[in-house]
Amino acid sequence: MYAAASRRIANALDAESLVRALAVTITPVAFHATTGDPNWLLVVLVTISLLIGIERVGLAPLGVLAQAVAIHAGFLLLSLSWTWRPAFVMGCAALAAAAITLSLAGSRLRSLGNFVFIPSLYLACQVSAVRANMWDLTPYLTVSALPPLALSCVDTLRDEGGRLRLLMRLRRPSDLGAPAGHADAACAIAAVTVSVVLAATLVEWLHLPYGQWVIWSAASVVTGDAGSACAKLRDRGIGVLIGVPAGLVAGLLLSRCTLAYILIALVAPVTLVAFRHYTTGFATRCVKACRFSVTRLLVDDNDMNAQTAMPSARRWYRACSCAGTSEPPVVHMTWIAPSVEMSWHRAYSRPAAERDNQAGPPIAAAAEGSSSMFNAFFAASRLAYNCSSVTVKIPET
Repeated sequence: MYAAASRRIANALDAESLVRALAVTITPVAFHATTGDPNWLLVVLVTISLLIGIERVGLAPLGVLAQAVAIHAGFLLLSLSWTWRPAFVMGCAALAAAAITLSLAGSRLRSLGNFVFIPSLYLACQVSAVRANMWDLTPYLTVSALPPLALSCVDTLRDEGGRLRLLMRLRRPSDLGAPAGHADAACAIAAVTVSVVLAATLVEWLHLPYGQWVIWSAASVVTGDAGSACAKLRDRGIGVLIGVPAGLVAGLLLSRCTLAYILIALVAPVTLVAFRHYTTGFATRCVKACRFSVTRLLVDDNDMNAQTAMPSARRWYRACSCAGTSEPPVVHMTWIAPSVEMSWHRAYSRPAAERDNQAGPPIAAAAEGSSSMFNAFFAASRLAYNCSSVTVKIPET
């Protein structure tokens, strides 16, 4: 029995990638733990994106530097265009189309393009949303690239017999996959351009919070053929149906603390490379997102004035089911690094004194919240409707 369970775990987890991901992400997370600076959490996604370039494309040190520079340039481009909506929309479309264009040289290169687009979009939206200075993030981006760069140096020297001159190559010899046909690539570029333009326009028009994940979801579903797109939608649907209820339970059982934030910040991006099956990784990210959101709801219930607070069960149901409203505050749950995103936004949106003195949810709040599990599970079916980007909005009362 234990042997069978061990085999299943081994088949589900990519242990080598998991260890490598933990090794490179521990540095920015440790800096956050020691300094309390939320910017370190923000750049964890950059670190894991560079690791994905090493794992899937075989980037050598010079290639890692090139990807880091591309991410920084994309971030600056989208940040500068943020104030003029048409420029931001076209910038998003251009980066998404460029990712597909890379597949003309090999199918795996699209992953490289994707993980330039994702962190660029994510950082630009997060920094612009809180009106922070984009140039202040440069030191953090530089430091976040150092662990993957060191890992790439070790890999290159080990594989090539220690010859230092090979460190100046863009990538190690590896299979990049079959190149995409020009006709297929042209169709995919047209499709992703239209998709991203519509999504980015919708985000800008409706002022959707955390709209970067809506934009990226619109780009990621363009897979080249209807069969793979349907399979990806199916995998995301299964992941949401499993992860959302599990996350609701975890949010009730686990109290919020600094250590929990740090662990979530470390584990959430790692799920991008730790699981062999997409459904498992997606479900795990949903668990983390819902756990974080439920804990925040419990704390908000405790912080609200007793005369204006609605019953916990009602707030739970409304929080999970009223995705069409636009009143603040908003909690956004998505498929990647949601806890990092929320922790950083929370740190910048609350006064310092409140952040320092805020306590975890009391036992009474957790007990009251547990009485609303039926409503929470019923509302989870509505969360599963939007599989690629789930927005939970808490109307003001």
